[in-house]
Amino acid sequence: MLAPLVCRLNPLVLDWLKSLLVQAVSFPMSGNPKRPRVYPPIRLDSRQSKLDSAKIQLFTLGIQVKIFYAGALAMSALLAQPAQAQVSSSLIYTLDTQDPTNAPLFFSSRTGCGVSTDFVSGRSYKLLTIYVSVTGEYIFTDMRVGFAGDATSAIYKGAVDTSDWRKNCVGSVDDGQIIDLTSGSYTLLVSSYRPREFTSYTYNVYGPGTFTIGEVPSQIGTIAVQGAGDKQVTVNWTAPADNGSPITKYTVTGLPGGSCTTEVVAPATEPATACIITGLTNGTPYKFTVVATNAIGDSAPSPESAEAVPSADLAFVGAAPVIALPAGTVGASYTQTVSVVGGLPPYTFVLTGELPAGLDFDTAKGMLFGTPTAPGSYSFTITASDYTLATGPTLKAMPSHQAVQNFTLQVAAAPVKAPTPVPTMGAWGGLLLSGLVVSLAGLIRRKKSA
Repeated sequence: MLAPLVCRLNPLVLDWLKSLLVQAVSFPMSGNPKRPRVYPPIRLDSRQSKLDSAKIQLFTLGIQVKIFYAGALAMSALLAQPAQAQVSSSLIYTLDTQDPTNAPLFFSSRTGCGVSTDFVSGRSYKLLTIYVSVTGEYIFTDMRVGFAGDATSAIYKGAVDTSDWRKNCVGSVDDGQIIDLTSGSYTLLVSSYRPREFTSYTYNVYGPGTFTIGEVPSQIGTIAVQGAGDKQVTVNWTAPADNGSPITKYTVTGLPGGSCTTEVVAPATEPATACIITGLTNGTPYKFTVVATNAIGDSAPSPESAEAVPSADLAFVGAAPVIALPAGTVGASYTQTVSVVGGLPPYTFVLTGELPAGLDFDTAKGMLFGTPTAPGSYSFTITASDYTLATGPTLKAMPSHQAVQNFTLQVAAAPVKAPTPVPTMGAWGGLLLSGLVVSLAGLIRRKKSA
């Protein structure tokens, strides 16, 4: 009945018993508690040797009892856990001459840090950011320990304060230690036992989830700005490396304003890599950066995006299926400008269709001008476009909005002038008589005055 259990827990039990065996054979009988006793060679031909042999046999039996008892405790602890899959995680790290030095020893403790008064000068240590994926009990094996009860690692929820090694400490860890951890990020202090021991270490951790060395996400690369519309802009990017901790959120920040966030929404397991920033001011240039967030923290902001300018859709003033322009007349000067709203100036206009003879079209102003020379009814189409300068090596200008409108224009014939009437003989006589009377009257006035 016990065999299936041992098979199911085989990796965990073997690791645990191996660590206990190492501690057991190092257990001191007397003398310095930090140094195992070395026994002299045994001579089987003497009484004293038989007595010594009996002592050793008793000591060996004590070791076996200790191992059996500890193994039973380990298995009972495992049996007391809820039935769940045990996941193995390996943490590999290296201590080198660049690492900080001078860290204390720890007493193994499931909760809180037991700090030894035996401070080891020059002891190397390193702080690792780790991520626990699932809440539960985690068991640490294959850890480098000095002697029984001495731990070389401690787990912190928060920063490590070297002036108070107990502050924020969740537990100090040695081989075979069980610690309750909630999902999230922690700081793992790992250290060498011997002063200035620089080498590579591997921990095996068993628990309901993964136990990984994590970092904040990598910096996001290029941001694509698309769909600059009426008071809004759409921003797209590519997900960066999560560095051991899943990305849970992206935050987009605009300059001079505007922002949006994307988070994990079930059934998706990752946040979206695009969002729409609304509430912007049309005609104002904006640039954007994106930050990725995981359980460890925030990435560095991405490089700024290309400039984007939101704007309303382009439309002709008085838009209708057909707009009738004011009529013109043959021989009379004619000027008429079509107007648009929205988009981003400057605008460009293109006319297709038939213009009245004598008229021309200004594509920069959207203006018809000239003097019609022939009457008639004319129909044509005008397309208005605005332009945004695209960034990049080509600096090519591409149209952002377009509007198309149909127009009609009536040109009337020139009016016919009435002929000037010619005076008759009677009319001429009347004119001459009236002139003569005026002249005589003037002559009489001059004589009287003389």
